[in-house]
Amino acid sequence: MFVFDTGHLSQGGIERTRKAVVQFLQDKFHEGDIGGIVADGKMANNRLTSVRPELVKAANDIRLPDATFRYQNEMTREWPKILDEFEAWQIAVRNDNDALQRAVIRACTEDPDACRGTPPDGAIRIKCQQIMDQAHAATANALRSVEALSNGLARMPGPKTIVFLSEGFVILDMEEALRDATALANRAGAHFYTIDARGLNKGRGSSIIDQKTSVDTAGAFSTFDMQEDGTNALAVDTGGIAIRNENNFGRALDEIQQDAATYYVVGYTPANHTFDGKFRKIDVSVKRADVQVRARRGYLALEPALLLKPTPIATPPPTTPNAAKSEDKGAAPAPPTPAPATPAVSRRCAMAKAARPR
Repeated sequence: MFVFDTGHLSQGGIERTRKAVVQFLQDKFHEGDIGGIVADGKMANNRLTSVRPELVKAANDIRLPDATFRYQNEMTREWPKILDEFEAWQIAVRNDNDALQRAVIRACTEDPDACRGTPPDGAIRIKCQQIMDQAHAATANALRSVEALSNGLARMPGPKTIVFLSEGFVILDMEEALRDATALANRAGAHFYTIDARGLNKGRGSSIIDQKTSVDTAGAFSTFDMQEDGTNALAVDTGGIAIRNENNFGRALDEIQQDAATYYVVGYTPANHTFDGKFRKIDVSVKRADVQVRARRGYLALEPALLLKPTPIATPPPTTPNAAKSEDKGAAPAPPTPAPATPAVSRRCAMAKAARPR
């Protein structure tokens, strides 16, 4: 599955990731494989498919939504310019006076005439609040897409590999929603591999729409990148990998393919059988000292998904004596009744990867 997080992709990010996915499908997608393309929270053609041309066309048709472009343009290119969503959060939510003064200095340096008379403090606060409203909405949409995809995939047995293509999103004040989304993905056996579409040109102050953005003339800014938090958690908490600082997205997809091909399935039965909907942490470890383990961090205590419930094989009714008498002596004997299957998936499972020593 390839998920294009179009609410958190720039025009350049869309083009680069789309090209890599199309090339991967053309070279690596073989007969018998099943895949899907998700963009704007919707599955292309509303189905998974093994038809490669259908997937290639769906990927080629992906475009940056107008609303996303307008949002990115207004935030970083229209006066007063805001560096990123983290700065907007500092000003609008934390009421950080230092961050506000830095934004004021930047605005007045760019347009001194606009700062004569009335300082731009009020305009900056209003804009930062608008940015946060839109950022929360975009993050909520992304997490809802993850939940909807997970609920759909829960109907299918076996592990699923999800490649999540995004430039990252801020999850401040939305940590619980992210935790619920990753828990539903775990419940469906879906493992997210995230690719930072910003590549090497990333972090605070980087260009997110391939054009010049706001420059902080008030001095050096923090290099802490809040946009990584959401995609990092999505990958790590589902047993996948977060790939960052990589311009060669084709190489990143190859790495994901190799990683997803080798894994161990570890199961256990929780001592607490109450399905109260709460998130419960788990820890997977091994005794060997020369390996590393990647595994999900926990699960939601919900009723087991359909694929996790054991389905007993129905035993046909016994043959009646009258029916036995009417059987043709030359007829082939009925096949033996199969033994009831051992419920191999009657407990919650966690996928753990034991990496070779580096």
